[in-house]
Amino acid sequence: MYNLEVNKNVQVAERLVKDNGAIIIKFNWQRSPSTEEELYQLETLSHELTLVNLRDVEDSWTWSHDASGIFSVSSLRRQLQRVESLNEAAGFVWNNWAPIKVNFLAWRIIIGRVPCMAALRRRHVTLDSYICKFCDDQEESVEHLFVGCQFALAVWDFIAEWCRCPRMFAFGIKDVMYYHLNTRGTHKWKKMIHLIILVAFWGIWRCRNELIFKNKEPNLDGVKQDIRNSSYLWFKNRAKRQEVTWLQWCNMEVSAMRL
Repeated sequence: MYNLEVNKNVQVAERLVKDNGAIIIKFNWQRSPSTEEELYQLETLSHELTLVNLRDVEDSWTWSHDASGIFSVSSLRRQLQRVESLNEAAGFVWNNWAPIKVNFLAWRIIIGRVPCMAALRRRHVTLDSYICKFCDDQEESVEHLFVGCQFALAVWDFIAEWCRCPRMFAFGIKDVMYYHLNTRGTHKWKKMIHLIILVAFWGIWRCRNELIFKNKEPNLDGVKQDIRNSSYLWFKNRAKRQEVTWLQWCNMEVSAMRL
């Protein structure tokens, strides 16, 4: 093996020489490289050094995750949150049978970026209460609103019964979001179940917002009907199943859906 520079007293300026604008490195070997492996390593090292942009300025440390180049705890936190969000969203597949707004809401739900009460409290937004308006029992977190609340559980039970699928036993958002992957059937069948789940997230969130901002009493039967209506409309037009009737959709007649 060889040593790039063994004389620690030699200044960097003496090792780098400019020749017609090009920077030449003056090696100071204990022993010149001679074996095939050493020559290959030298060639590789020389190539890597040509990719380094050297300037006539004093060396300094910079923080690449902030435009100022200065390290701050807040910029580190933002970077960690971004990585965490990407990890949380890993595996999320957008369903083109559902509108973009519905997919986008589901994506925000799975990375925990919807303005539920718990999220507002963490951002120091002062509210009269941070309790779930559906059940008046627990703090309204993302997990509680879409998984743990009795209102949401009733929605998921309805979907499982309607689609003749096993009942959902969910401990978190991902268990519901990826429920369709564990159902038996073709790829298109699973895609249809995924569509219905995304529509259900949309329906729960809309009902919650109408309760908070319009003081409109939550109507579970109304949410169920909206899920049927919207999913039927989007499945019929976006999946190009114009021949599927409303009665067939309500009865979940798979043979008529070409799945």
